[in-house]
Amino acid sequence: MNWRKSVIRTGSSTGPRGTAIAPMTERERAIEMLPGGYKQVLVWHEIDGLTHQQIADRLGIDRGTSKSQLHKARRMVRMFIDSGWLRRDDGYDFIYLSLGAGVQSSALLVMSALGLYGCPKADRAIYADTQDDPPWVYDMLDALTPWAAGHGIDVERVTHGSLSDDVFERNHRGSKQFVAIPAFIDHGNGQPSILRRQCTTEYKIRPIQARVREILGYGKGQPIVHSVAALIGISWDEAQRTKDSRESWVTNRYPLVDARLTKADCQRILQDQGLPEAKKSACVFCPFHSDAHWAMLKAQHPGIFAGVVEFDEIVRDMKASGIEDPVFLHRSLQPLRDVDFTSQADLFADLECEGYCGV
Repeated sequence: MNWRKSVIRTGSSTGPRGTAIAPMTERERAIEMLPGGYKQVLVWHEIDGLTHQQIADRLGIDRGTSKSQLHKARRMVRMFIDSGWLRRDDGYDFIYLSLGAGVQSSALLVMSALGLYGCPKADRAIYADTQDDPPWVYDMLDALTPWAAGHGIDVERVTHGSLSDDVFERNHRGSKQFVAIPAFIDHGNGQPSILRRQCTTEYKIRPIQARVREILGYGKGQPIVHSVAALIGISWDEAQRTKDSRESWVTNRYPLVDARLTKADCQRILQDQGLPEAKKSACVFCPFHSDAHWAMLKAQHPGIFAGVVEFDEIVRDMKASGIEDPVFLHRSLQPLRDVDFTSQADLFADLECEGYCGV
């Protein structure tokens, strides 16, 4: 649709997406801390299976020196582990931050990078691109990516494809892929009913978790034995949106809620770092938008609003997806182009996407 930037942003900011980076165990981290010679002897003997004579021949030392260095290396590894220096306080093998480049998740990225309010540091921040976010989200992402890299967190961008294009392909070109957005229908009683939603799962959660699996070195279908935490940007004033992960290997954590930080607090955190003011991150056509948001879009971004009006007309007929009743993006069950946003009551104001959207 015409609200999108022409460039599709995908992949990693730090290298090929296929690179597997398995979190190191305490012992592996201890080995990494060893002085060069001790580390080389231990790796060759205990991991590569070389004999002391083979090691001595490679290094140009005698066999007794190889044995001595191995003994000292083992002692240092035990000391590093027993000291507790290498244990993660958070207890997880890998921590990722679900980045939406909106108000809350942007502040959460700052908190994670700087250790504010006890927030653990993420090993990676991942943004899932539906390719239907407004331009200000991509601008914020462009500002956050180098800032985060300078503070030790790489930001990656992944995508399942264009949500709006997939909806169109399903309903007008016979694609077999079923795509459900939380739009509204009238079953004949004049009251809006909301459709089942799967866009958050398919276009946000799964692409991010698939990338995490890839980072940890798992193939498709392989059971995951790592312990993983997901940092999700839901603030204290929206704490009712928090949910447990559906995946047994992922624990959802909500540092903003733990610290009782509101959206206003999040803007202050961004301002303190000289970052731009963040705006809500959500697909431009999301049916959960408030009337105030629709009015803002119409007045301040008429080009984007015209594209959403076009999309609203496109989704009206979703019989190809098994939906017999007309479908509307607005809860009033009117075409978006005809809605008077100044007179509508937000009857569904409590509805909101899961924590992977709108943050």
